[in-house]
Amino acid sequence: MDVRFVPKAPPVTVTERNPEAGASNVALDSTLSATFSQALESGATLKVTGPDGEIPGTSQLGQQGTTVTFTPVSALPESSVLTITPQNIRGVESGAAAIAPWTVHTAGADLQLDSFLGDQVPQTLDPQDTGEVELGMHLAASADLTVHAIRYYRGSTGSGASSGSLWDTQGNLLATTTFGPATTPGWYTAYLSTPVAISNGEQFTVSYHAPNGGYVVTGADFANGKDNAALSLSGSNGLFAYGPGSRPSNSWNNSNYFVDLLYSVNQAPAARQAPDEPSSVEQASDAPAETTAPAAPPTGAPQTTGDPEPTQPSPTATPTADGGETPTPTPDDTDGVVPQPSRPPEASEQ
Repeated sequence: MDVRFVPKAPPVTVTERNPEAGASNVALDSTLSATFSQALESGATLKVTGPDGEIPGTSQLGQQGTTVTFTPVSALPESSVLTITPQNIRGVESGAAAIAPWTVHTAGADLQLDSFLGDQVPQTLDPQDTGEVELGMHLAASADLTVHAIRYYRGSTGSGASSGSLWDTQGNLLATTTFGPATTPGWYTAYLSTPVAISNGEQFTVSYHAPNGGYVVTGADFANGKDNAALSLSGSNGLFAYGPGSRPSNSWNNSNYFVDLLYSVNQAPAARQAPDEPSSVEQASDAPAETTAPAAPPTGAPQTTGDPEPTQPSPTATPTADGGETPTPTPDDTDGVVPQPSRPPEASEQ
C-alpha cells in the first residue's frame, strides 16, 4: 500500500482588518471585522474592549467562512481606544492560530493629534541587523500635553510582534502598547489604553521594540536637533539597547530610528501615579549619555566615506543593501546604565 503524505496548510493569517490597525475617528455606529487567509471553523469571535472593559456585542462568521464581524449592541464609546482581539481562530485546513490584537480610536470630541516626525521617511530601510533591539529618542516637552499613541516606521525586513513604550528619565515604564501585524514598509500606529500626561518641562523617552532587528534609520538626522511648538529633542539621540525591552540609553550618531508619538496639547487626563518600585535602569542626568564611537571601523571592514546626501524613498521603495559593517562603540557605563552589547544599530551613513 502506498502512503501519501498531505502537507499541512500554512497557518491562518489576517488579510484585512476593518477598521485598520491605528485607525482614528472610527464612527460610533461601526461594525468591526477581520478577514482571514482561509476558511475558519465555527466559534471564531472578535473580542472588543474599551476603557470600561469588554464591549457587549455579537460575532458572526460570514458565509464563506473567512470573515468574522462584530456588531456592538449599542454605540461604541466616543473618543476611546478600542482593542480588537480575534479569539478561537481555527483554520479548517491548518488548525488553531494565534492572531495579534490591534487598536483603533473612535470619533468624539474635536481632538487635534500631532506627531513629531510627521510623514518623514527613512533613508535606509534595511540595515542588515537581525539583533533584538529597543530603539528610541529622548524628548523634552515645552507645553502640557497628552500622549495618545506610539508609531514607528516598519522596515522592509522587519518581522515579529513589535511594541511601543514611554519611559521617564529614571527608566520607569509609563505606558506600553502592542502594534498590530505589519506586512509592508511604512508607518504603523498603536494607541495607548490610557493616555499619558506630560507636563511642560518634563523629559521622557519614546521607543519601540524590534524583536528581530530589521529597523530603519537615517544617520545623523538629529545632529542639528529638532523641535516644534510642543516638543524638542533632548541630549544625545539615536538611542538603542540590545536585548529584551528596556529604556534605550546608549546613543549612536544622533541617528533617527523612526519611532514617534501622537499627542494633543492641553488635553491632560488624571495625573498618573508614581510606579510602585523603581526600575533597575537609572540615569544620572535627564538625558542619555553619548556612546563613544571608535576611531576606525573593525578590522577587515571596508573603509567608510562621508555622509551621503539623504534621499526620500517612498514607503514601499526597495532598499539597496549596505556593504559596510557597523562601527563598534565602547558603551559609557559610568552613569549607572546597565551595559548593552557593544555594537550599535547599523547606520549606513557612517
